[in-house]
Amino acid sequence: MSHADQLAPKDVDHQVEAAFHRQNRGEITFAAGVYLEVLAQYPDHPRALHYLGLVAQKGGNPSQAIRLLERSIEVDPTDPRAYNHLGHIHVCLNDKRAAAACFERGLQMDPNHVASLCNLANVTRAWDLSRAISLYRRALELSPESAFVAFNLAQALNEKRSFDEALHLYMRTIALDPRHFQARYSLGVLLEERGRFAEAIEQYLTVQRLEARHASSLANVLAIRDFVPDASMVRRAEEILAAPGAQDEDRIKLHSGLGKHYERAEAYGRAFSHFLAAKTIFKSTRPAIDIDAVARAMRRVRQVFGREFLSSDRAPIVDSRRPVFIVGLHRSGTTLTEQIIASHPRVFGAGELQDIPNLVKLLRPNYPECVAAMESNALTVLATGYLDAIARLAGPDALRVTDKMPLNSLHLGLIAKLFPGAHIIYCRRDPLDIAISCFAELIELDHDYTANFEAFGRYFLEHERLMAHWQAVIPIPIHELRYEELVANPAATSRALISYCELDWHPACLEFQKMERTVQTPSRWQVRQPIYRTSVGRWRQYRSHMAGLVQLLDAAGYSYPRNAPVAPGE
Repeated sequence: MSHADQLAPKDVDHQVEAAFHRQNRGEITFAAGVYLEVLAQYPDHPRALHYLGLVAQKGGNPSQAIRLLERSIEVDPTDPRAYNHLGHIHVCLNDKRAAAACFERGLQMDPNHVASLCNLANVTRAWDLSRAISLYRRALELSPESAFVAFNLAQALNEKRSFDEALHLYMRTIALDPRHFQARYSLGVLLEERGRFAEAIEQYLTVQRLEARHASSLANVLAIRDFVPDASMVRRAEEILAAPGAQDEDRIKLHSGLGKHYERAEAYGRAFSHFLAAKTIFKSTRPAIDIDAVARAMRRVRQVFGREFLSSDRAPIVDSRRPVFIVGLHRSGTTLTEQIIASHPRVFGAGELQDIPNLVKLLRPNYPECVAAMESNALTVLATGYLDAIARLAGPDALRVTDKMPLNSLHLGLIAKLFPGAHIIYCRRDPLDIAISCFAELIELDHDYTANFEAFGRYFLEHERLMAHWQAVIPIPIHELRYEELVANPAATSRALISYCELDWHPACLEFQKMERTVQTPSRWQVRQPIYRTSVGRWRQYRSHMAGLVQLLDAAGYSYPRNAPVAPGE
């Protein structure tokens, strides 16, 4: 007869819980032996079943773990921890709906179970961000000293663009746990986006002291324009890159950061090699672009949204003049343009909104042809949905709300149909400067035309053809803004921009760099500086690598004013 056979049930409970404490200290084999011994005598002991299920999960047997935990719940359906752990297993199996159901059942048993509140929030964030935030708030009320909960709430608020509160909660997390390097990294990113670069650098450097091989913080601090790293930091980045088993995402970021560091040091050959390495890995981990398919899609759009359709005599869908769409290719000056306009006290800068691209995704695969068949009331629903979304962001006082999703340029026909009173600003720039600027950045795109210069050139020419079409057929006057003209004559160009938006001039628009707002694009450093000229003609430092693109543009008969200063020695 075993020792367990001689124990009373209360003593068995104590033995199981003692084994669980040892399990949490890593003594898995010992704990499993205790649970099996108890279950041989008491096959329905709920905690032994529960904890043995955790052992099975740890051992890589999730199906057995699920069976054991479900049996534990059958025996004792009142323990919220069992539902919570069962939900964890479903998360590991990437079944978030099943996980959510487990966490919900656990909260029915105990509405104040903090772990279940947090885990339910974690899984529901994917489809109901507002509910996730409410769950995190409840968990933080119940456990105000939990750095884990404060950090998760901060992340969700940042995702919802509640940046001020997110910043406060990152700081609260760090106050609760000064070694919470993930919170310090996220705070650094947010501080950088808000133009507080010195504070961002401080956070990144602290992360490096806590976790010397944290690649993202190292890459970010190397990339900041005003930061001069010491040799040990550059060496550490190169050592991480050379180490076997380095993660692709870490390698992408570090190559990008080192590229920017070497460019500032005017070591353009080394800079380009790192930009190329970053793009090569980046391209290998994302779907390849099919330029021919992109060209066909743009041709379909031009065929549907012709002059006759867009200038039909039907009454306007909505008469709002509030939206200002700032479009163009990435790195063409859209962020700077928005910063100038958003510095006006009657303008809200909403940044790169996903609303129009998401609307187009909802209409596919029958987009764009389906728009021509839609009744006015259906179009009105689409238009008012967008206007309601920007109203929630901007509040009631802003006369204009900017949406600077660059590739809304692909959807200007739909935009003109839904918002005939809107304003459209088309940002243009020397394509060679756009090409090298895109090549030096990591931009997540459905169709990544920045992966190499040939793809960029072909995409650029298709985009030019589409924009020429819009300028010919859209009833809305499109304001064309050339980056080089803005740099050369910021006062006159900015005044024309504000006038186009039907606003009175305000001097704050020429001091846009002083405006504190969150800028989540790679241009977050540039828009914190007064207008400067060094980005004009940047491509000339890399001209030996760009000969193919120059030839492609020349062969297409494309020309653009190239009055950039020639780099020394050329």
